[in-house]
Order: sequence, then structure tokens, then C-alpha cells
Amino acid sequence: MARRRAVRPSPLRPYDVLFQMVIGKWISQALGTMVEIGVPDQLVKGARRCSDIAREAGVSEDGLYRLLRGLASVGLFTESSDRRFRLTSMGQLLRKDHPESLAGFARFTAHDITWRPWGCLNYSVKTGMPAFDHVFNMPIFEHFSRNPVTSSHHCTVSEARLLTAA
Repeated sequence: MARRRAVRPSPLRPYDVLFQMVIGKWISQALGTMVEIGVPDQLVKGARRCSDIAREAGVSEDGLYRLLRGLASVGLFTESSDRRFRLTSMGQLLRKDHPESLAGFARFTAHDITWRPWGCLNYSVKTGMPAFDHVFNMPIFEHFSRNPVTSSHHCTVSEARLLTAA
């Protein structure tokens, strides 16, 4: 007779899990922005000062500092007292050169071609029609054929199929 495995209770309370779901769009947008400006790739060799990262990326130091602190709160970075940030093991997955990189998908989820249609999910639910078509006035693959830079830069065919659900 097979032994039953003990069920381990989740270390997170249902409130905490649900709260993460509710703020998920903010985290997703922050991730995409951070990858777009190249922060993970700047940290491949270790910790760096926020001011140096901002200068190299050509962005506001204050804006970047706020972004990195927010993402540190969800486990992507550690921060030292001198405003140095280091990628955590989870944050390493956002480097473009990582073998299991999620950098492209993070950029994709934060891009306008994804962000806007999912913001109109209620349209799809009410009408049964794709929100992408409603937002951009054309089907997704027609949009990609008219905007090849967008499709090749941000989205694979399998990722585009996710959009057609919205």
C-alpha cells in the first residue's frame, strides 16, 4: 500500500497570495520596463550603484531607484546601504544571456500590444470578440504584418496566440 505524502501548508496566507495577484499588473509592467532599459544585463558581473546603472541606461536616477526598490520588494534584487543593487537568483532569469531567460516575455507582457488589449478584457467577456481587434482595429497577425518591427522585437507566434484569448 502506497504511503500518503503529508500535505505541507503554504507559507503564504491566502490574503498574501491574492494581494500578489491583485498587484500583478504593476509588477509585470515594472519587470518589462526594467528589462527594456537593460538593468539585468548591467548587473551580470555583480552589484552596481543605482547612479551608474541610470547613467548607462540614460534614465532618471530617482525613477530607477524607485523601480529597483519596488522590484527588490518582490525578490528580484538585493540592495545594500550605498544604493547598490545585485540580482537575486530569480532576478538572474531576466538577463538576456541566461539559458532560461524570461527577459523577452517580460518585455512582451509590458508592451503596448499586450497591455492595452488585456486592459479591455471586459470587452471580450461581454462580446465574445477579441479585445486586440477592438483596440487596434485589426486582428493581431494583420497588425504584425503591418508592423514587422513590433512583432519580431517583442513577440513570438506562441506569445501572440496568448493575446488572441484577450
